[in-house]
Amino acid sequence: MSFLLLLAFLVADFFVASEPISMGAFTFPPVMISTPFKLLLFVLVDGGHVVCESPVASFA
Repeated sequence: MSFLLLLAFLVADFFVASEPISMGAFTFPPVMISTPFKLLLFVLVDGGHVVCESPVASFA
């Protein structure tokens, strides 16, 4: 499950990094755009539950 969350973050990074370059904004840092999207995605998929449940489930 954590791998799917990481994969979603990578897809968001690739998409957000390609958009400013395609518009010609080379000096605009893509991190300023991608970080809010990553936080929103983390909250929407209940990432805190995934991060906390995985270690607990591995010990049970």
